[in-house]
Amino acid sequence: MVEAKNGAIKGLSRRTLKVDKLTCPSGKFHLGLKRAYELWPSELVTRVKEERKKGWDAEHKRLLTGLHQQLVSLEKAEKGAADKVVAGRVKEDREDTLELVAQLNQACGKYEDAGPLYDCVVFHDGEVWRAVVDSNEDGELSRYEPMANFGEQLDSSEPPSPHHLVTNRPSPLMIFL
Repeated sequence: MVEAKNGAIKGLSRRTLKVDKLTCPSGKFHLGLKRAYELWPSELVTRVKEERKKGWDAEHKRLLTGLHQQLVSLEKAEKGAADKVVAGRVKEDREDTLELVAQLNQACGKYEDAGPLYDCVVFHDGEVWRAVVDSNEDGELSRYEPMANFGEQLDSSEPPSPHHLVTNRPSPLMIFL
């Protein structure tokens, strides 16, 4: 349990969550995390993983290209170095760059997509317990309507979707407390 300071709390994801517009007389909030892949249908998880892998591969390729260009420049500088001290430093830089390439290639082979991670906030509004899930992953909780226990107030919402692939609006989480 955490207390709000200046209308914000630090979620378990380490994102700052704005809670200033939530009605919570005590100012105390319970925190949790939920992986989006545990909430979405398997077909959607597969599609999202494929899209995210494409982004990972593109960034990996961009970084490798930059490192290879740097290696070419360092090799030229090493050959053209006038004194041994400069040549030694350039050689060390080249060896460091080669190590970066090796580590980047190793990281690419171990790619595993755990998916989006949603901060969950539960609080008492003075009457009932309520929950909000940051399914947009930006800490702006005021965009979501806090939900109460489904059995008491029939509060529900759409399951979160990968809004960047499906729609341009944030999608709150269906939750039954």
